[in-house]
Amino acid sequence: MFLDAFPNKAYELQETYGAIKPKIEARHRDFVALWNGASDERLFVELVFCLLTPQSKARICWRTAEELWSSGLLLSADAS
Repeated sequence: MFLDAFPNKAYELQETYGAIKPKIEARHRDFVALWNGASDERLFVELVFCLLTPQSKARICWRTAEELWSSGLLLSADAS
């Protein structure tokens, strides 16, 4: 295994994961609840956010997705 060559890094990774695992699991529960209870439109806002984030910072992308949603432009074919 790759990490066998770096035992200290493997330990650090496991330690870090152990420390943040409850937060990861909580966020996962949030997403499961969203998936099970959200409208198609709300899920589309989440998709837009996911598509935007590789090119920019997450906070900016979320703010942009929310602004597009609240302005009605996200689901509108007319951007004029």
